[in-house]
Amino acid sequence: MINDQERNTRALNGLISVLRTTRAIGVTGAGLSWWAGYKTWSELIIELANAVHERDPAVDTNLVRTMHPNPLFCAQRLGQYFGRPAFEAFIRAEFGQKLPRDARVLNAFVKLPFQHVLTLNFDESLERTHAAANISYGSVSSANEPDIVNFIRKVDEPNLSRQVVHLHGKISDTQGSLTLTEDEYRQLYRNNPLYSHLLWLIAASRTLVFVGFGFNDSDFLSSLRSTARDIRAYGTCHFAIVGLEHAVDDRARRTDFNETYLVDPVFYEVGPNGDNAHVGFVRLLQDIAEALGFEEAVAAAPVQLPEGPPDPHDLHVLEQLAERFVLQQDPGPNDVQG
Repeated sequence: MINDQERNTRALNGLISVLRTTRAIGVTGAGLSWWAGYKTWSELIIELANAVHERDPAVDTNLVRTMHPNPLFCAQRLGQYFGRPAFEAFIRAEFGQKLPRDARVLNAFVKLPFQHVLTLNFDESLERTHAAANISYGSVSSANEPDIVNFIRKVDEPNLSRQVVHLHGKISDTQGSLTLTEDEYRQLYRNNPLYSHLLWLIAASRTLVFVGFGFNDSDFLSSLRSTARDIRAYGTCHFAIVGLEHAVDDRARRTDFNETYLVDPVFYEVGPNGDNAHVGFVRLLQDIAEALGFEEAVAAAPVQLPEGPPDPHDLHVLEQLAERFVLQQDPGPNDVQG
């Protein structure tokens, strides 16, 4: 629980001040993509384990999950039973376009005055949200080195629109370009000087603001720690919005973030399990939005999506509406090329 409310408020005020400079770089992960309609890592692991077991019942997927508590390593290990092409096909299917749980959460995020955004997610919900909000943006993938070079060289040019940089690849990349396996992580983080220099440069020269980022990716965190060692003499320089379980002492957790990553966390209290467990995250986004003068409020709770299959009558009505819309918009012959 949050014991030092005064310290947490100072961190929040510091974060807001940094955002006003418009030079901070946002960093996000699965905690934000959940609001875009995607599964949590634990849910994704269960789906992957079920798919592996269905493919090969001899694989003890429960043992794999027990022996690999880190979700990233667990996913990689389960993916090995699939084989690289099938594993990538599974990931691409999971991270295609989804119906957001609450689009206003991502809408609030993209309106924060970041200079650029780094994401560890494969999905392209941020690009869709920028487009829907009519915010100019570019999309960069670690799979495309010329784009990475161009981003590094132009990162401070005033006419460069905000870039959404996918650090592990994105769904629209060509087949085989996503960073999924341990070998691919090693190639990216250990054997790619351009990539490692990009991470060092950004972490050393900018204030990073972590939003919806679980601090679970060991490779990225290792890079962040390495940079922190190099610039430690200059003190804490990054911020993060972090959920705090009730049994965890914020003072010790803050010290760990300060010392390990040079991050000053802004905590919110995590509620009981369920869709509303992270309502504090949404309220915190609303506080930040209001402090920055946003007119549009953020939702206080996620939209509750219906469970189970859709009602047949609803589907029939939807099909009728869709058919009527198509006839109104394009009454001529089919001109779509297959």
